Amino acid sequence: MRRRARSGELLAALGGAALLGLLFADWYRTPAGGSESGWSGLGWFAVLLAVLVALAGLGLLGLSLTERSPAIPVGAAVATLFAGLAGVLAIGWRALDEPGDNAVTDVRAAAWLAVGAAALVVLGAWLALRDERTDVPAPTPPPARPAPPAAGEPRA
Repeated sequence: MRRRARSGELLAALGGAALLGLLFADWYRTPAGGSESGWSGLGWFAVLLAVLVALAGLGLLGLSLTERSPAIPVGAAVATLFAGLAGVLAIGWRALDEPGDNAVTDVRAAAWLAVGAAALVVLGAWLALRDERTDVPAPTPPPARPAPPAAGEPRA
């Protein structure tokens, strides 16, 4: 049974995909005319959090579409929410406090877009938790079984 993707899960997946793509973009410009991508400029811990947030956003959509029970997608939404908050803080900190000497490094738009993409994952997880829609049709019960024969009656 496949569920329909809801808006929160779609937002989280969109933010996760955007965050993964933005890690390859130029985040910082150096005075020598070079640039650093998110992979090289963030530092290992912030990169780890960014990848975790991106995969959590994408995984939230996948789980919501494939799981029959709502328990696993709801648990994943809670984990995505908290991982996303940590990711927004880590990526935002690296956008505010650039690597190296602050006077010689220029922060490019991709860094701020990555903060927004991580925030989109958080918003999507929040909306996925808030959505209590019950428009999914109720399952059809199986047909009733015949009653067992009374004592002394022959079986059919």
